[in-house]
Amino acid sequence: MNYTFVSDYGAEYEYDNFSSGEKARLMISACFTFRDFMAIRNNLSSNILVIDEFIDSALDSMSIEAILSLMQEFSRSANQNIFIISHRAEINNDIFNNVIQVEKTNNISKIKYLDM
Repeated sequence: MNYTFVSDYGAEYEYDNFSSGEKARLMISACFTFRDFMAIRNNLSSNILVIDEFIDSALDSMSIEAILSLMQEFSRSANQNIFIISHRAEINNDIFNNVIQVEKTNNISKIKYLDM
């Protein structure tokens, strides 16, 4: 699949011309667009969304905050239960209703529930 992105001014950009952070933001946008398209096309609905390491790539802290803010709004407005799996230590857990942390020590994984 070839992607061409068009700016508000009509200029066309190839995907490979973007930085890694811009590519990550574009892919997140494209994923949500395809998700909405498939839901409408197939008359499907779901109240669960699992995002696995979606924000662990080349995103800066400002982009992560913006994406998590959008996720919060989406969760409220669309009545979605969103599960975010991430290895980023700098994520502010205060925005979540529940946090499950998996810690691995000596090849043994332990689940820890964090109070919010």
